[in-house]
Amino acid sequence: MKFGLIGKGYISQKHIYAIEKIGGKIVQIYDPILSNLQKPEHLFLYDFDYLVICSPSFTHYEYLKMGLKNLNIKKIICEKPLKLPWEPVIDDDRINVVLQYRWLSEDICGDRIDVRVVRDENYF
Repeated sequence: MKFGLIGKGYISQKHIYAIEKIGGKIVQIYDPILSNLQKPEHLFLYDFDYLVICSPSFTHYEYLKMGLKNLNIKKIICEKPLKLPWEPVIDDDRINVVLQYRWLSEDICGDRIDVRVVRDENYF
């Protein structure tokens, strides 16, 4: 499994640890704050199966759209929030959101999002 990451802050370290623990390979990391000379499209020149979005919340939506355009990406793992309230919903089965319990209300999720909570021994 090959991974591309967007964001290299605190939470991305948790994802990097989990990826290494399952034997995944991190192909490239793009950080929108630290990589001010590179454009985010640079990340998509690399071949990877999974995109992990750990960037600041206001950037998630645009990176999701970029990731979905890349046909090689099988799944996208996005830290919450998936989108900000004024942005339209992207309905795509390739998107997986790292979600906290406080976001599990009907008015936020509606009936268009399938929420599955996994808390097995690997999570802990």
